[in-house]
Amino acid sequence: MIVRPVLRLVTGERIPLVQVVKTAVAATLAWGVAELGAGHQAPFFAALAALLAVQPSVQQSLSRALERMAGVVGGVLMAFVFGALVGVHTWSVGLLLLASLLVAWALRLGPQAAVQVPVSALLVVAIGAGTPGYVRDRILDTALGAAIGVALNALVAPPVAVSPVHPAVERLGGAIVALLRRLAAELEHPDAAARIDDWLAASRELATLAQQAQAAVTKAEESLRWNPVRRRRAADVDAERDRLDVLTRVSVQVRGVARTLHDHLAPGSLSPEAVRILVDLVSGTAVAVAAFVAGTPVVPDPDLPEAVARLRLEARADPGPMWTVYGAIAEDLRRIQAETANSDPR
Repeated sequence: MIVRPVLRLVTGERIPLVQVVKTAVAATLAWGVAELGAGHQAPFFAALAALLAVQPSVQQSLSRALERMAGVVGGVLMAFVFGALVGVHTWSVGLLLLASLLVAWALRLGPQAAVQVPVSALLVVAIGAGTPGYVRDRILDTALGAAIGVALNALVAPPVAVSPVHPAVERLGGAIVALLRRLAAELEHPDAAARIDDWLAASRELATLAQQAQAAVTKAEESLRWNPVRRRRAADVDAERDRLDVLTRVSVQVRGVARTLHDHLAPGSLSPEAVRILVDLVSGTAVAVAAFVAGTPVVPDPDLPEAVARLRLEARADPGPMWTVYGAIAEDLRRIQAETANSDPR
């Protein structure tokens, strides 16, 4: 009973198995190269730098490697300066750590580099003074391990996050089509006014799906930066981003339709003729969005201008407050069809 809540606190997205293997290989290779090639004894800093450099994307690997190098070099310089000026004392070590953190903050270093500066400075004070060549080996091992980690991550099965993008965009498009079809099917029901809360809730879910798709596209684009496979995969991501831009705008218009109906629809508030016209418009819009999602050319509805004009005439004939509602819904549906008809679905 206690284990599951604890696991929810400490677990997150699982690292891919290939990254686990590459991390182990990179650390082992860095240790071997530093020990055999450079002649360093127990080069655990090389293995550590390689281990930290293998990240979920090539860009993150490069960023982590540069941050670690900046932190190590900055910490070493801070230790040398303080050692030459005030020597090693209890109070001077505290000042050294504070100064290292302030320097990292002033330079706007990332979390990894910011912590690495005081850690490197403290290790130089604690170990470097009594170990000849420690500072040189520390910098060289870190540079060597970081370079191996970045190179291995970029050249061996470079990580990409492209595959989740298409399903995420498809989910958004499918939800839009489903809601439009639902509106067209339920508007003619006698109890249509009782369903307005469900329509609004479904329309709000579109915003969540759009955010999820946007996050997938952003992650995919980030994974392709500095990635050797970028030329082969970037076109797919660009196409999905274009589709997502259109569907995001369409989802906003659909939410507008649902909000308008939620705020104004009541039993008997729409004339029978207005309902028939709206059903035709919503059905045609659902067909247009479905064609766009499927990647087929969207043919503009030739009856759309006439249907919008008829709805506006119906609005003028309505003595009640619903005439503004007719216009708002008709305009939202017209914009949706224009978005899909003017966009390349490929």
